[in-house]
Amino acid sequence: AVVSTQSREAVVSTQSTGDILLPFFILCGLLRRLPWIMTQLAHLNESTTVLIIRDSDPLCVETSILTADSSVFTYILEECQFEEHDLTDFSSEAVGVFLTLLRDKELIDVDESMFREIHKLAVAFKIVWLEIHCNRWIERKISAVSSEEDRAYVFEESYYVLKRLEKDEYMNMFVDEFGGSDSITFISRYLEDFDNLDTEMLYPLLKLAGSNHEVILDTLTQSVANNPGLSKNAFLVLQNINMCCFQADWQRWSDLFDEITELPEISTSDMRITSKLQNMAWRKSRSNEVENKEKVVSQTVVFDSNKRNSLVNDCVTLAHIVTAVSTGKTDSMRDIALVICKALKKYKYGQEIDQFIPNLERLCEEKQIQRLPWHLIDLMINVSKHSTKNNAEDFISLLTSIRQSKVLSSSHRENVFIKQYAKIEVSSNEYKWIYRFKHPSTGSCTQPGECGFIIKDREDADNDTLELVTDRKYYIDTGVHYHDVISARDMCVYWVVTLTLQDGTKLDTVEWWWLWWWWEKWLPAGTKRKFKD
Repeated sequence: AVVSTQSREAVVSTQSTGDILLPFFILCGLLRRLPWIMTQLAHLNESTTVLIIRDSDPLCVETSILTADSSVFTYILEECQFEEHDLTDFSSEAVGVFLTLLRDKELIDVDESMFREIHKLAVAFKIVWLEIHCNRWIERKISAVSSEEDRAYVFEESYYVLKRLEKDEYMNMFVDEFGGSDSITFISRYLEDFDNLDTEMLYPLLKLAGSNHEVILDTLTQSVANNPGLSKNAFLVLQNINMCCFQADWQRWSDLFDEITELPEISTSDMRITSKLQNMAWRKSRSNEVENKEKVVSQTVVFDSNKRNSLVNDCVTLAHIVTAVSTGKTDSMRDIALVICKALKKYKYGQEIDQFIPNLERLCEEKQIQRLPWHLIDLMINVSKHSTKNNAEDFISLLTSIRQSKVLSSSHRENVFIKQYAKIEVSSNEYKWIYRFKHPSTGSCTQPGECGFIIKDREDADNDTLELVTDRKYYIDTGVHYHDVISARDMCVYWVVTLTLQDGTKLDTVEWWWLWWWWEKWLPAGTKRKFKD
């Protein structure tokens, strides 16, 4: 009897629990099938579309609201006849605001945290009026910037649109508003981790910097110092930098290029590009804004005897040389070395010589004077060391100081020595000096003949000139062709001769106009001379 009673109670108890749980299980099943049910309801009403939302229940929306201004929704829902669309790429809050905007057809204001997604939805579904309203909204934000946080926000939004949506309208507005010197502090914040910075962000940062070179130069200098090779970001900046930057502080840029070429792990391609950029930067740093024919022609002149004669005749002391540079009577350290040689023949050491190099450096940096090659300096010092003149030590000291100055001299690493390939007589007083040389920045060349250049030697009764020929007709039947990366202002023409002293010692030295046999005044009598190159 006890067992039977317990069994009945158990059965009764089980049935009672089942009566309670059954509706719960049915409800759970309905909830699981809710998306399907919604789809079926949408199917019953063809004017309704189901939107699948992230972390939320699906939404039933009138199809006409979605298709009214969107060609994308029109294609998906009407032409392809899809009954639902997945919007889980966007937050449920953004989708809710988006649907409200589609109904109201006006964007008055929106939270900053929501703007990016709203704009993405407008672009993704090609809702033109909403894109226009978003443009106006960001334009108002840019105009109303009152803090660095505000500026950072509109920059990040502009950069996101530029990178992900490939639209530059916002970034152009930002650069127009904030580009220039006022942006240096802002740019510096992004460049603190330069080598790890998103490469694509460098483009707008360079636009913001404009010709304000210091922040870019400081960043590149630090990057080169911290890496064994040229980093990807440093390479990109060098290729896209505003060339006007080089005019402001050419000496620091020159030092940077020197450091880049000395990097232990720099690749051949990076070295080649750096060489090209260095040449372009040098030419840009020396360029003049005045574009007239006379200026262009003067830039092709390698040597003019009348100009050099005037310089030599006017300069007797070192003070005269400083005056000649300051007044623009010379544009080449080669000519300055010529005058120094003459001035020191009878010049005694004094206070003026102590101030000469600093004054010369200051003026030459301002005037962008053509520098003196180390090779030429070394050959002149080589002779002076064998001189018996009392002031030979002063001459050596001056030449050594010039060699140590990056403003006044150019190193072996910066120079290429080219020997004359051929000499063609055009007339009794005109010759073509032909040189074969492919400049590192030339790249691949498919023109017939060899890369190179021609110097025209013109010997008139009252003047001798050397001119770099840029007229391509002059190159016909010479076997060489000209590329405009070659500049007369980058050339230093001189002759190398071998001297033999009485004791049999052989010395190589240099000669050029007004310095023919200059060494005779410094070396012992009986020295013999033989032309070399």
